[in-house]
Amino acid sequence: MRPILIAIFMLLSNLVLSQDQKKIDSLKQLLPSQQDTIRLNSLFELFNLFVRDNPEKAKEYLDTLLIESSSKMPKPIQTQAILAEGIYFYSTNDYTLSEKSLLKSANIYEELNLKIPLNLNYLGIVQKYLGKLEKRVKVICVLQN
Repeated sequence: MRPILIAIFMLLSNLVLSQDQKKIDSLKQLLPSQQDTIRLNSLFELFNLFVRDNPEKAKEYLDTLLIESSSKMPKPIQTQAILAEGIYFYSTNDYTLSEKSLLKSANIYEELNLKIPLNLNYLGIVQKYLGKLEKRVKVICVLQN
């Protein structure tokens, strides 16, 4: 029974990894021909695919995302790039810089009266690691509304 479970697990994990690789290959192939918001969404997606397993590779997409979203893009797109920066710092265990970027992102979302994305849950986690439990409670309350 145990060998069967191990074989099933390995098969499923290979399927998931191959699907991610196909997605990565497709996005990389489309990236040179994309422009504006569509390109930035692809960069954000590539960043998300790499950030946990390969932060160095994710940083390449993050840097491009931050540069290309800087001034000519709408504020929500810029805010998404700042959010990605906070997630990157979280994944590299730099909680102070992560909190700074995530707070900036959250403040802009609130300022623009936009729905706060669940990715900002990272802010509560970061503040917990930094020992800022009162602030963490405020983040949880905001995310629940």
